Amino acid sequence: MILSRLLQNMGTGILVVDEIQHLSLARSGGSAQVLNFFTTLINTAQIPVLLVGTPKSLKVLTSEFRQARRSLSGHGGFLWDRLKKDENWALFLSGLWQYQWTRHVEGLTQELSDVMYEETQGIPDIAVKLFAMTQVRAMVTGKERITADLIRKVAKEQLKLIRPMLDALRDGRKTQMLDYGDIAVPDMSDFLQREQNKIHVQTFVQESRKRTESRQV
Repeated sequence: MILSRLLQNMGTGILVVDEIQHLSLARSGGSAQVLNFFTTLINTAQIPVLLVGTPKSLKVLTSEFRQARRSLSGHGGFLWDRLKKDENWALFLSGLWQYQWTRHVEGLTQELSDVMYEETQGIPDIAVKLFAMTQVRAMVTGKERITADLIRKVAKEQLKLIRPMLDALRDGRKTQMLDYGDIAVPDMSDFLQREQNKIHVQTFVQESRKRTESRQV
């Protein structure tokens, strides 16, 4: 195999094939043909080959990978799942919780941990962004405090596009998850811009009120 020889000549340590859900199975001859290619590559290149994709790629190749699990699964798991609600989630969230920007630093309680998991289903990327957006909203409201109700409110407003996917995870509907591509939250830059505009308006109103009061005095 030419590719295998090229990888060996280059001294490649590992080959990472990302975004395999975009692979055109029609042009490549179908999932069986694709699996044959990767199996041959792994056997001949003699280096680790890491395939990375979304649930959509799993839906296409799952039956073929089951048949070839000995050749492909012997060196590690195929599915990298979300964090389970166990000590790993507790460790991740406790580390994240140290980065609070609000004036009032809220301790991490079991209630807050439960709400964060319920709204993010253990997906680190969503948890980080929800944590950040909640703090921004806390600043805008002037309360400067993270609460369970505020987390739920921000999640309801900002995660509505991925709510069906999170519900599928929450209810354990794995077959439905295969219908979705990557799970991505809305762009945080838009959210931050809107919240920043609110702060500017509030600041303008407060300064205008102070000027009016000073004139009256």
